[in-house]
Amino acid sequence: MAATSWVDIRTAPPTGGPLGLITGYSDVWIEAKDLDWAARFYGELIGFGHPASLDEGVRFSLNPIQSLTIVQRPNPRSLPETGVHQAYRLQRREVEPTLKRLAESGVEVHRYHEDRKAELHDDRYCFDPDGNRVQLVAGSEPGIDHVAVETHDVEWTEVFYTQVLGARIEMRVGWKMDDFAHAWAWGKGEEDCAPGTRRWDKLYTDEKDLVPRPSAQVFFEFGPGVTYGVYLSNEHRRAAPRSISGNAPRQLLGGVGPAG
Repeated sequence: MAATSWVDIRTAPPTGGPLGLITGYSDVWIEAKDLDWAARFYGELIGFGHPASLDEGVRFSLNPIQSLTIVQRPNPRSLPETGVHQAYRLQRREVEPTLKRLAESGVEVHRYHEDRKAELHDDRYCFDPDGNRVQLVAGSEPGIDHVAVETHDVEWTEVFYTQVLGARIEMRVGWKMDDFAHAWAWGKGEEDCAPGTRRWDKLYTDEKDLVPRPSAQVFFEFGPGVTYGVYLSNEHRRAAPRSISGNAPRQLLGGVGPAG
């Protein structure tokens, strides 16, 4: 298959299934201020067991090929008011005991309206001690189910993940009238939605001061069971300089295969 030399937002979207260049998640990195408390949260409450010590943090082995790394930072960056989150898969029989441990420790579990159809029965969310949003997903084996990040430009993000990395669009949110209907239900207090999935807009040509709107979301599929979520940011943020963030990535996508 010949490589594409130039693409932009006018390039026709690719057809067919994902190219399979990325076959899964390898590692997720998050930041924490109190490493001991974060290790207890993920190790004891979520049930990931005992972590291995690193120079700048700890690492949990979730399964033979996936891990969660927690790095210590004086001012961790977690973005709890956005759609950014990490979804961890638990064995089905472990979901209820995990929810019980969280409740007994005073951790509030949220049940949000899900926009993505594949997650309709996995609407269990909580925050870790540093404000990282965690989603718990029931499955057969423990591991990383998916992650969601934010972007300032949905169109260019779509071009990058589909045209460059070979993903395909699984689902878009924020383009259909039904998405706006759900936003109005949220605005009326009829649906509890995750932060970052809805917003209030001011329309200067309307009598209403603020109107509810869906925040744009795109879910990409890299291969069977490999989903990556992207939310449109509701505010502009500058990335932390390397002197603060070090080399810690947010997540690592692994398993690059042949392009065909």
